[in-house]
Amino acid sequence: MACRSALLVFQVYLIMKMKFRFTPIICFALVLLSAGGVVLAQDRPDFSERVSASEPATSATEPASQPLSESSIPQSQPADVPASQPATEPTTAPADAPAEIVAAFQRGMELYQAGKLLEARDALSEVFFTYKLSAKQQEQALAALTDIAEKTLLSGKVYEGDPYAFSHTITKGDTLTKIVAREQCGVTPTIIEKINNVSATTLRVGQSIKLLRGPAFAVVDKDTFVMDLYFQRAGQPKTFVRQVRVSLGRDGGTPIGSWIVKSKAPRAMWTPPPSMPNSKPVAWGQAGYPLGKEGYWISLAGTDENTRTRTGYGLHGTDEPDSIGKAASHGCVRLNDEDIELVYSLMAERISTVVIKP
Repeated sequence: MACRSALLVFQVYLIMKMKFRFTPIICFALVLLSAGGVVLAQDRPDFSERVSASEPATSATEPASQPLSESSIPQSQPADVPASQPATEPTTAPADAPAEIVAAFQRGMELYQAGKLLEARDALSEVFFTYKLSAKQQEQALAALTDIAEKTLLSGKVYEGDPYAFSHTITKGDTLTKIVAREQCGVTPTIIEKINNVSATTLRVGQSIKLLRGPAFAVVDKDTFVMDLYFQRAGQPKTFVRQVRVSLGRDGGTPIGSWIVKSKAPRAMWTPPPSMPNSKPVAWGQAGYPLGKEGYWISLAGTDENTRTRTGYGLHGTDEPDSIGKAASHGCVRLNDEDIELVYSLMAERISTVVIKP
């Protein structure tokens, strides 16, 4: 308003300075025109106020990319995640993975408690060799599997439908050596004698004995100093046989990797490893013989990139039973006398394999 009045005075001043005839009339007209403009300016509506009243403010129309207050986020989402974004994917294992393990373990234990030993053996063997169990589950599964193996495999009783054991009736001319070879048992006559509680020299025609369908395979865990034995024939499930404690190479001297049984021998000559250059070979029965009571030796040949060029490794007994469960050997896998006898009787040359895991 003050600006318009000043403009009016300035216009009158200019006209007064002009020297022509109709100055008074023009001056009067300009005064009326300016006054009318002031009135019009006062009566004109303020459109800026109308726009601001009918449209949201610019800040209110910003997308949800602006930080949201905690109260504006649905309670079903974390407070630090915008409502328009999905919640962060979980970084833990899916919830159904542990449930699957628990269900499989419980099913195996229920079958075991119900006396369904072959079904329980299949179920628990799969759980034992496939999943990482809790310490308690591992202990329970191992105890159940050991008991089942003793009853179904390492005793004289044959369970109907067992793919790893069957009955055989002795006929004229039979010997255990012939029977084991003919039936391709993959185990020694000694283990057949033991599980049947018979002597190979006293078999009689018509006598029924139990035979096994081996051989056994092994997995050695360097971290826990244990070796798991199992049967597995083509088309049949992996079946737990026994877990034994072992001694391994000091300073990581037992190479990890895959091996095959190259040869076996009882009362084997002990040959010193390269790490003992000043030692001499020792025969079974001589002083200082280190391979245990019966001198069982199972020679291994490497079959993968890490083991193929390594020689002199094997499984054997020991004259130092206190070393079992420790890193104390020169690289071989040591077992106590009872365990090496079982392993020796269940493994077959050029068939049985041993996998050594970190």
